[in-house]
Amino acid sequence: MDSKPHIAITNRRAFHDYEIIEEHEAAIELFGWEVKSIRQGSCQLKGSHILIRSGEIKIVGMHVSPYTFSHESDV
Repeated sequence: MDSKPHIAITNRRAFHDYEIIEEHEAAIELFGWEVKSIRQGSCQLKGSHILIRSGEIKIVGMHVSPYTFSHESDV
């Protein structure tokens, strides 16, 4: 059984602004500092959307703020 932590991000505003007809759940690959930042609540989905092309799904417009305590040079 998979024991990896599950972090769920929900665009609650979308449920208010739109009629949701169908829902899908997907996983994305994140860097370590992105996971830490999301756990702090530093993720913005406002204005984001997904594109599905050639069987590949991409999220566009999602913003993850840099982790405050990160010492990584690529942040």
